Amino acid sequence: MTVALRHLNILRRVGQRDDGCSGLRVFVGSEPRCELIAHKRYRMKGIRFSAGSLLIVLATAACQQSRLVGPSPNSTPQAVHQESPPQRDSWESDPTQLATNPSCVELDRSLVAPVPAVTRADAVAKLDKVSAVALNENETAAILDLKSGVNEASARGRIKSAIAKLEEQKRLELEQRIGSWGPLDEERLAKLQNFGSSGLPAKLMPYLVRGIAKNEFTGGFYVTKCGYDIFVGQGSLGHSVPPSIRLPVIVFLDHLPTNVYVGWAMAE
Repeated sequence: MTVALRHLNILRRVGQRDDGCSGLRVFVGSEPRCELIAHKRYRMKGIRFSAGSLLIVLATAACQQSRLVGPSPNSTPQAVHQESPPQRDSWESDPTQLATNPSCVELDRSLVAPVPAVTRADAVAKLDKVSAVALNENETAAILDLKSGVNEASARGRIKSAIAKLEEQKRLELEQRIGSWGPLDEERLAKLQNFGSSGLPAKLMPYLVRGIAKNEFTGGFYVTKCGYDIFVGQGSLGHSVPPSIRLPVIVFLDHLPTNVYVGWAMAE
């Protein structure tokens, strides 16, 4: 059964508003929100968004700052233009049925793989009646259009590949001052190394699940696991809110999800 997430939409910059929330505004359904929640994790009906969901973090922080400052005493009231989201795709729906769950965790992005355009039509067809489908490694490699010899059709292969890329990124920055490397990168590398050596990746299986995107090429997917349910979100940038694109993703989990909640976020 699919119960998709009500839009968490960060709409376009429209100037100073009468509610003291200038710059970026956060929409949850049709209700505007301008608030900073927690200090490193952001909650919405039991879903926790970590620093990895950077678009939402930056936008809510910008909103909060404008509320603290407030409108200029010399400012002239302006007409407020409120942009309405386009019609919701049937893969998205109300988040109010998502129970609060303190055990929600955000998956590492190496365990989330968007389906490429070349195989997307077939993937969408597989999810016509169901929100998630179990796959084997051969099916995963075919859907992700992986080249021969690329071992990223399993969780173990993807974790190993992510560790190798991070180690190379660290080496280039430290030895040749190319690129960047910081505490968050170090933390992620340590977590992946511990996870990779724990034997747990061998227990994860690939699942094709529903997802939607607004601007596919200006953002990325993040997945939060809440018990036997998952939330699949896509954050992107744009000057307006386009119609949703059905864009399935492959997620590596230890079980078939009971419910798949689907949402999106946008910022200018």
